[in-house]
Amino acid sequence: MKSKLLTEKKALQLTQKLWSWLARHPKRVVKEAWPGWQKIGEYAYDCPCCEFVTQQYVLETSNEVTYGNFPNRACLKCPLLTLWNGDFSLSRRPCTQADSPYSRWNTASMRDPETRAKAAKQIADGAKKRLKELKCTS
Repeated sequence: MKSKLLTEKKALQLTQKLWSWLARHPKRVVKEAWPGWQKIGEYAYDCPCCEFVTQQYVLETSNEVTYGNFPNRACLKCPLLTLWNGDFSLSRRPCTQADSPYSRWNTASMRDPETRAKAAKQIADGAKKRLKELKCTS
């Protein structure tokens, strides 16, 4: 299913829902387990913010994007960019930097649900904070 064009606000709202659910269900292995996907369809990298960035890149460049050919520099428009730690030399996507909350969630063992829940909550809280910032600038 082709996803609808996302606004930054909608991407952040969905991100908050996804990661809040993952924080409450830390033993779920993958983001794809979130029930919300049934309503909205497939998103790039199973992430509303990645989908938003991908859609913006396609609109700006008219380039088609397939898994694996997405330029990391486009990630500089991620609504959660300030949440991802590390340098942005863009040899890797910002969210996959070693100490980012996403990387901690992704690499934590299923036997470590506390780390997974904490990292997921950090992402959900980051989305909530960014939503508040958007309201202040509107």
